[in-house]
Formats: sequence, structure tokens, C-alpha cells
Amino acid sequence: MGREAEFMPDKIYLDTYVFMDVLSGKEDFASSASAYLNLAEEKIVSVILLSELSHHLSRRRAVVEDIIYVLEAVPNFHVVELTEEIAILAGKLRAKYHGRLEKHLTYFDAIHLATAISLQCTKFVTGDKAFKDIEEIKVEVY
Repeated sequence: MGREAEFMPDKIYLDTYVFMDVLSGKEDFASSASAYLNLAEEKIVSVILLSELSHHLSRRRAVVEDIIYVLEAVPNFHVVELTEEIAILAGKLRAKYHGRLEKHLTYFDAIHLATAISLQCTKFVTGDKAFKDIEEIKVEVY
């Protein structure tokens, strides 16, 4: 008998947009985004997410530590550190897509994409339609 192929579960990358929509208070956005938090797949985010959430929540005078507590309760949720490989790929992606997308690809956007690609995620989930033309990974805009 031949060896059976090892089952590799899907990994999805959740953009900061997902978490901002969950916290938005707008029911239609929040329900679409929060559905991804309950999926069985492994959910990946970059540590950069914490910087973005901290910034946005502090401006709203929300308690940042509360959202981190909530994130830790999400099943199959992993925060990935920024590595040299990811940083270099992010710079290349930002250069490649400069002027080619509906909106300017920020450094944080490029780091999110590079993290998803480096970790071989099966899809990049976002509410941001500007990502729809990314070629390196399947983008799912909810």
C-alpha cells in the first residue's frame, strides 16, 4: 500500500479589517466579519494586528486589554511574529502593487499579505475591496 497524503487543514488569514468590523457596532458588517472567527480552520494574524487594534481602540477610549482577552478565546487562533522573511516580502509586495490597487497599500497591509503568503494560508479574508486584485493569494472579500 502507498502512503496516504498527510491531511493539511486550511489556514485562513484574518486582516485587521475583520476585527474592526466586529467592533464597529454596525450589525451587517459585524455579523459578516464575526462569522470568520467561529470557523474551524486555523486562523492566522500578524502581531501587527495588535498595533492597529491598540491604535483604533485607544482613540475610542476602549480598553485594549479587553480585546486581547477576547482574541485569546477565539478557537484555533494564532498570532505570528514578524520575521525577516516576512518583512522583505512585504517590501516587495508594496513595491509591486504601488499604484496598481484601488487604494494605497500601506506597510501594515503589505505585512499582513506577506504573513499570509509566507505561512501558506489558503485565503486572505478582509472586508476591504481594494485587496481583490492581489495575485499571490486567494482573497475573500466578505
